[in-house]
Amino acid sequence: MGRDVPDPSNLLQIQHQIRENATELQDYLKELYNWEKDISTRVSAKSNKSKKQCPNVRTAVEKTFSMSSTPDIRPAMECNTDPTPTKSREVIERESGNANYKSGNYVAAIDNYTKCLACNPRNPVVLSNRAMAYLKNAQYNNAEIDCTTAIEMDAGHLKSYSRRGTARNALGKHRLALIDFEVAGRLDPSSKEVQSQLIKTRKALKAAIKRAPKTSLIPTLVAKKDKMLLDGSEQESIKVSRLEIRKPNTHDDDLSITSMRNEQATIEIIDDSADAVFQLIPNSPPKTSYVFYRVWRSLTPRFAKQTEVFEHAKIRYLLMLHPAQLKSIFEGSIESDVLCEIFRLFKYHWNEFRPESFIEEFVRELPKISRFRLSIMFLDKDDQENISWVLERVSAHQSSLEDVFRLKQLYNSP
Repeated sequence: MGRDVPDPSNLLQIQHQIRENATELQDYLKELYNWEKDISTRVSAKSNKSKKQCPNVRTAVEKTFSMSSTPDIRPAMECNTDPTPTKSREVIERESGNANYKSGNYVAAIDNYTKCLACNPRNPVVLSNRAMAYLKNAQYNNAEIDCTTAIEMDAGHLKSYSRRGTARNALGKHRLALIDFEVAGRLDPSSKEVQSQLIKTRKALKAAIKRAPKTSLIPTLVAKKDKMLLDGSEQESIKVSRLEIRKPNTHDDDLSITSMRNEQATIEIIDDSADAVFQLIPNSPPKTSYVFYRVWRSLTPRFAKQTEVFEHAKIRYLLMLHPAQLKSIFEGSIESDVLCEIFRLFKYHWNEFRPESFIEEFVRELPKISRFRLSIMFLDKDDQENISWVLERVSAHQSSLEDVFRLKQLYNSP
């Protein structure tokens, strides 16, 4: 039986991968060599500086004898040179981060803490410190993510709860912030700072409730179907309705977690037109991931018959985004379920995205988002097939085989 002849395109991909792996390894070794050389230079400089001249207790000119002719036998003092022990890269970066934070250089501190976490990703203290630097730099979404990761590693880390509460307050998530500060209060009941934050969060939550409209409109579909006669044919039309939710009265002393869970709302169904769904879409594109997720989740259908209406609304919302702004909008990361839903819309509504270059630009800009590889790492088979289908359509417009290979490599697509 003869051997199977390998596909030339696969050989090209394997060759390209080997070349990239070799280049990446060479860069890594070069960086490691430079780091070791730098550490060696620092240690040598500190060691030379710490050396002391040995005192000469005996003169070469004369030897002094005592009255009893006992010679001076005091031993010469030995030099005590204690070279500074070599510090690990993790410790050096952590100390540099602390120093930069104290001096107010928060961007440099974030960079130091990130390098420290590259040596030890499971360090809740460093994660919490980087979250604090993010807070000082007004990067609240990143701060919330770091604190959440730190809490997953150490459920009793007080500062992570407190800092996450601060980040969530800045993001307008006052109810979640209140939960964090209540947990922090249980971990350290004597902390005046935590108690102060609890009071401020309750006031912020109360103010947010007062600013909110008295009724909240949520589009949904009623089960009733009306039959209409059009040109002698019988068709079904489904009316879009909305739920009017009347807020209960909330008092100053009734903002605990238990009371919020026991809130009751009166629901009244009011008929409305299909335009109510599209009214949920704002007039301007989102500038932060928080705004995007809030609008995106409001466009979630409650019944199967609503799916088509809400999918068109999501397509209209996606077309408001500028692909070049994706990295700044999703500053921390993009959620896997949202990513999968976007690619499903691309696949089944390909012709509705105009201009034709929109999907191609969108697909090219997505991998630039931080932690993108983590978002696509654990997708199920159906989601992977949707991504592969979209990549094949995008690749069909590419003239360079190398560009196609790189694009698929970014998405871990075969």
